[in-house]
Amino acid sequence: MDEPFASLDHNIKGVLHEEVLKIIKETGKTVLLVTHDVDEAVFLSDRILLIAGKPIEIKSEIKIPLNHPRIVSIKDSGEFNSLKNNVKKEITDHNY
Repeated sequence: MDEPFASLDHNIKGVLHEEVLKIIKETGKTVLLVTHDVDEAVFLSDRILLIAGKPIEIKSEIKIPLNHPRIVSIKDSGEFNSLKNNVKKEITDHNY
C-alpha cells in the first residue's frame, strides 16, 4: 500500500488503521505500507524499514514491539510516543 491514508481526516484514518490491523490478523497476510507518517508507521507496523538513496537501499530497521491487537488509544501511551520519537531521531540523525 502506497500512502493509502494520506488524504483522510484524522478520525477516518484511525478507524481504517484499526480495520487494516483486523484484516491482517484475520487473513494472516503480510502488508507492505509506504508512508511518510511516523505515527502511522509505528501504529501499523511490527517493523519499520527506513530507505534512502539512489538506487534505494534499506538504511535502517526498527522493530516495533507493541502488542496486538492495537487500538487507537495506544497512541496516548508513553511506550508509543517513545517508539515514535526513536523513529524520528533515527530519521533526523541520519538525514533520511
